[in-house]
Amino acid sequence: MNHLNENGLDPRHVSIIDSLPVYNSKKEVLVVGCGNCKKDSVLKKMGYDVISTDYITEAKKYNFQKKMLSAGITDITVHNANILDLSTFPKQQYESVICAEVLEHLIDYRVALKNLLSLTERRLIVTVPWQYSFNDPAPPPKGHCNFWNDNGSANFKNINEYRSLCAPYTTSIQKIRTKPKDVQMGQYSYLIIVDKQQKWNI
Repeated sequence: MNHLNENGLDPRHVSIIDSLPVYNSKKEVLVVGCGNCKKDSVLKKMGYDVISTDYITEAKKYNFQKKMLSAGITDITVHNANILDLSTFPKQQYESVICAEVLEHLIDYRVALKNLLSLTERRLIVTVPWQYSFNDPAPPPKGHCNFWNDNGSANFKNINEYRSLCAPYTTSIQKIRTKPKDVQMGQYSYLIIVDKQQKWNI
């Protein structure tokens, strides 16, 4: 059975989209590290104002442009932006920000996260792999240099650091699957949702 839905989205994409705010939403989304733009295209069809960005120097290595064309995605313009340099983004704040499967590649991921929070007006949605799930053995930034698990054991980083890094905003963390095969392979992603309208200390 094909795990992709009618829009070509896998369960991880759907979980990300389901995490966007609904009540009184402007339906504005910045996507940082848009990759093949599948979710971006679907969000646009859902009526969202989507600003898709990637660091083109690195994105070229994955040939995302070819993948977009083969998937029939022609309605998305990708802006060249570097999450470590806020001046490269079209504007400085967006209602919601999505950054999926990016921070595991960045040595300065804490700086990147701080910048993501700065770009976010309302809701920040981040995914990173659990332990060595989906690991690319190539050197970063193509491969992974950060690895998290539930409690920081066995030399992994503790995923709960995101709660303190995103304080004082309320942060929820859960594990999600990408496809049924992940069950056999023992692979997960963490879905991290930061709500800037909710503060834990008030």
